[in-house]
Amino acid sequence: MNTARLYLFATIAALGAIFAALPARALDSVGTITQIDGTANLDRGGTSILITNDTPVMLHDKITTGPNSLVGIYFADGSTLSITSSTSVELADSTLVNGQAVVSKVKLFAGTVHANVPDKQGVPTRRLEINSTNTQALGPAPSLVR
Repeated sequence: MNTARLYLFATIAALGAIFAALPARALDSVGTITQIDGTANLDRGGTSILITNDTPVMLHDKITTGPNSLVGIYFADGSTLSITSSTSVELADSTLVNGQAVVSKVKLFAGTVHANVPDKQGVPTRRLEINSTNTQALGPAPSLVR
C-alpha cells in the first residue's frame, strides 16, 4: 500500500512539474493575434516570442513591431487593437466583459495604435484607456474582423 501511495504521489508531482513548465494557456489569454504583417515580438515575463497568427496574448505582455509592420489583436468582446510599425505597447490591465477577460488599459511607449471597441451594432461597449507620451492613439482600427 505504501508503494502505491508513493507511486501516486510521484505521478502527481511529475504532472504538476510538466504543467508548470508549459507556456501560458490560451484560456489565460486576454486576446489573440489575428493579423501580422512584417515582424513583431512579444515579451512575456522576460522571454521574447516571435509573433504569428493565433498567438494568444496575456495581460502584461509587451508587443513591439518592426518597421513597416502591423499587428492586429482581437478581444473576446469583439474589440480590436491595431499596433502599427515601430510601435511598443504593454497590455497593462483587464476587465471582465460577459465573464471573459479583455484588455482595458494599454501602455503606449512609442508609435501609434488604433483601437475599436464596438458592439455588434457599432456602439462602444467599454472604455479602453491608452496611456502614452509623445505618441498617438487613434480609432477606429483598420478592419481586423475574424
